[in-house]
Amino acid sequence: DYLDMAEARGMDLRDEIVCHNSRMMYYHNQYLEEKNAEDARKRDMEVNQRYPGIREKYWRNKEHFGWKNKEYVVLVPGKASEITREGRMMHHCVGGSAYLERMNKGESYILFLRKVEDKNQPWYTVEADWKGKIIQRYGAFDRLPEVEKADKALREWKREIKRRIEQDVEQQVLIPAM
Repeated sequence: DYLDMAEARGMDLRDEIVCHNSRMMYYHNQYLEEKNAEDARKRDMEVNQRYPGIREKYWRNKEHFGWKNKEYVVLVPGKASEITREGRMMHHCVGGSAYLERMNKGESYILFLRKVEDKNQPWYTVEADWKGKIIQRYGAFDRLPEVEKADKALREWKREIKRRIEQDVEQQVLIPAM
């Protein structure tokens, strides 16, 4: 594997330093990490191009679904690659094309429930509809860590979504038609 990677980088496999390198495993792992990162960048670009509706509707979705209390925050992905990255980090299927397609069309929404103290660390991935009905929610490896805490936070989030929807309906009724 290392030799294949070295050759792909243009190294001379007849060179003794390349063929009998005492740090062969180190370089193998480094080359593999670089290749995986490049593959992920390419996939990110592809999904962002394939599902532009996610980016186009970001601000509307963020305003509707975004939420925070003292302990938890619901983040809205701004582009498809954020969802696929979540799937890779959480080792579950959220980055699959079916989820991306539904989010792109506005049929369902992928959201990230995080702990405020560590917003960049995935905790729960949530699929919900516009009204805040939770279709599914999972932690890493499709598990439910600290499920009581997560569900309590999501109940509070759902109440806020319901309030926002009711407020939107009231405002539309009060705006005279022209």
